[in-house]
Amino acid sequence: MYRAMQKSGQPILSHRWAMAKHLGRPLTSNELVDHMNGDKTDWSIGNLRLYVRGKQQPGSAPGHGTYYHEWQLAESRIRELEQLLTG
Repeated sequence: MYRAMQKSGQPILSHRWAMAKHLGRPLTSNELVDHMNGDKTDWSIGNLRLYVRGKQQPGSAPGHGTYYHEWQLAESRIRELEQLLTG
């Protein structure tokens, strides 16, 4: 997985490697990892979220991407509310 993410023999940034291990797959080039608390040395998975670059992603606005983490939370909440409505 490490070599699949490696470009031109360059090392992989620690936060990208932590997220890839958590997901169990290599990250693609349009997937970025954000530190939610702003501390670039905190690579704990609870502090990292996946950011999908590009305006063609679900939930994105022109010129912006989508925070995968927030998108997943929103979809989960929608499912909960739909279940409440249907009984």
